[in-house]
Amino acid sequence: MNIQQLKNFIKTYDCGSISKAAEISYQSQQALSHSIRSLEKCLDCVLFLRNANGSIPTMVAHAIYDDAKRIVVSADHMAFKSKHAAGKHKKTISMCFVGNILG
Repeated sequence: MNIQQLKNFIKTYDCGSISKAAEISYQSQQALSHSIRSLEKCLDCVLFLRNANGSIPTMVAHAIYDDAKRIVVSADHMAFKSKHAAGKHKKTISMCFVGNILG
């Protein structure tokens, strides 16, 4: 199991469709489907019932959704903190001028 698989699971769950989730996340439908199948294999369960109307979350999907979101948020936070601690975070300077700056 990896973070990208969990992100794909969350996106599919939220969209209700693998094709919509793939479009929003700029992936091919095949790549996202493969990611979901790999996660299902890892967890030894079925997460979505697939039909012509989309992907219907199973009881297992409903049960793990909140945990998956927490894991993804924690991983993103960890990545941010590590970049910040290593001095690799982006620095932005915002400036605002009022009036005529040329004189």
